Amino acid sequence: MGWVRGASSRGGGVASPTTPTPPGMLERTGNIKTILTQLAQQVSSSGKGIRSLTWRMNSDDGFMPLALLKAEPGATVRVEMMEGVWSSGDGAAEWSFTFQGTPEEAVILRSFIEGQWRRGGDRDLIKYQLTYDPPLTWSDQGEDWIRRLTRAGLGTQMATIGLELSAQ
Repeated sequence: MGWVRGASSRGGGVASPTTPTPPGMLERTGNIKTILTQLAQQVSSSGKGIRSLTWRMNSDDGFMPLALLKAEPGATVRVEMMEGVWSSGDGAAEWSFTFQGTPEEAVILRSFIEGQWRRGGDRDLIKYQLTYDPPLTWSDQGEDWIRRLTRAGLGTQMATIGLELSAQ
């Protein structure tokens, strides 16, 4: 899958003006908020991309596989990451950003998230939730809803990415 042509490299230290960052080579600083900001800037190609980046606490459950991320406008995707094991009732550090782009950009974002943190092993987990308004139905085709993915240097915090696609 190709990268969005003309993807923004402005701000956030994503890349210098003369040296764009290749896909999958985004520098990881160890700070999840910085990484998510860079991710949003890297994916946005339309100039509408990043609207907000906020901090809040979250301890919700009921997540689906990332494979279920569909490319239809109107989807909201949350990606929650924590190093170690899941424990119920724990408040989780959450960062969310609103991204408005094309369905194709949603697929690229999904691939980027998978590739950025897929490092092997089973110490770290990332779990995903996909919601629609109004709700849609789907089959997970037997896929496990927890993907054993890892990522570097993010400590023991959890983070949530909220992706909202505008109706085009």
